[in-house]
Amino acid sequence: MYDREKMKYHTSEEGFNPGYIVGTFKRLLEELKEITSMIYTSKAMRMSKERYQNSQDYLKAYEKTMLAYSDIEPIGRLTTDQQRKILVMIDDVLKGKRECVQFQLNRSCNGLKEVFSNTEFFFDNETSDK
Repeated sequence: MYDREKMKYHTSEEGFNPGYIVGTFKRLLEELKEITSMIYTSKAMRMSKERYQNSQDYLKAYEKTMLAYSDIEPIGRLTTDQQRKILVMIDDVLKGKRECVQFQLNRSCNGLKEVFSNTEFFFDNETSDK
């Protein structure tokens, strides 16, 4: 499973190997998905459908965000208009019109959802660098 000594070598500056670290995290993530599914389908252990769905959402969000730099497919970007709307929300917080702004990935992990206003900003998947 997780070998602290191997990880120490691969995370030091002289022997940094991001492929090993990403591979280790992906393997652990797959094992965690399998364990969660096993607990949900087991007759001996109990897990509610809501808790199972939430755990699957969290694992999917982690896979899409934390491990995104190693994937071939980028997540996507927000358009200029969406960025402008987010800046207006933040400006409203600074002016005292809003208490706070909080974002999270939506269920399908293809956009951001503002928690308090339920506004969704979908990612633009055309990520060609110009």
